[in-house]
Amino acid sequence: MERTLDEAYYPGLGREILKLRNKDQVVTRSVKSQMLRERGQETIKLSPIVLVPQLWLWRLDDIVVSAFPERENISLWHTEAPRSLYMNPVVETVSPDLQLGLIIAYHVEEFANGYQNLNVTFPPVLNIFETEVVSILSEVDNYMRVSKSSLPNIEVESGFMHDISDIRDELAMIQDVLSQQEDVLADLVDDADPTRNITSEEMFCKLMADGNVDKEHSPSSAQFDQEAALWERVHHAQKSLVQYRKRIEKIDRDAERLQQLVQSKLDLKRTFASMQQAETSIQEARDSKLLSLVVIGFTIVTIIFTPLSFMVGLFALDIDQLSGLKRSDEGGTDVYSGSTLAGIFSKLEHLTLSTNATLILTVSQSE
Repeated sequence: MERTLDEAYYPGLGREILKLRNKDQVVTRSVKSQMLRERGQETIKLSPIVLVPQLWLWRLDDIVVSAFPERENISLWHTEAPRSLYMNPVVETVSPDLQLGLIIAYHVEEFANGYQNLNVTFPPVLNIFETEVVSILSEVDNYMRVSKSSLPNIEVESGFMHDISDIRDELAMIQDVLSQQEDVLADLVDDADPTRNITSEEMFCKLMADGNVDKEHSPSSAQFDQEAALWERVHHAQKSLVQYRKRIEKIDRDAERLQQLVQSKLDLKRTFASMQQAETSIQEARDSKLLSLVVIGFTIVTIIFTPLSFMVGLFALDIDQLSGLKRSDEGGTDVYSGSTLAGIFSKLEHLTLSTNATLILTVSQSE
């Protein structure tokens, strides 16, 4: 039974949590996003997902029995069309241990190949991770450019950090699976590969001494040389595992740098937005101060000239009580005395100002 990447790495997680994590795989998001960008629609009906197939091998004397899921319709990494599971035809070997190594080596090498499903060709898993790292960087640059003067979008920015964290988490899971496979293959080579440090003649003598072959049915030197060449396939698979792990480490370093770069850019954007808010607040304070000065000016004008306007209008009336304030000028016309009016207006202004000041102090103390 094939397991998803999260199921293989976290076997103790509950079904609901695994279901959520499986839907949020990096490969799932990346492939669907690419399809939407390139074709304008989601062309794959099933969600692509990284699986960890289980390879079972049994050795019964000289017989090798293997079990492996050849095809799984829900899997991204298997084709709908029938295909040979291993090598066709299977290479005949003297050593069943070599056959085990060749089977394992075949699947190790397959990890670097792309796959096709539902008439859609998918790149190798690590290629998708590399593409996703670059894609996130492009999205961040576009976000910074489009929303340069706007406030930070917490939902979008947290999405960037979530995607980068997912990439690094899943790379660690794949690294763990490859590490386990590397240990298994190394143990097999250490225990079963007779060609590491000896010639074909020495290997033949060793097998004769161990009773594994007899002179009548003994393999030829050419067959031993052929098996030595086949063991090189197994050694190459070991080197491939090392290369996979080094590549994962490189992608993880790139993702780590991207994480730091994104954090720096988002911090810079927040700082820029804060500076803009500060400038806006300063401008609003200036505008408010100017408005306050205008209000104060109008208030002063109102306080000073409203009583004066009232008194001018009052003295323009023909009132008997005000007639005593008039004096005759040289032409015999009755007019108000300037000094008298100045005294009256001055007293009225002082009364108005003192009254307003008293009211302001009273209101301030009550608050």
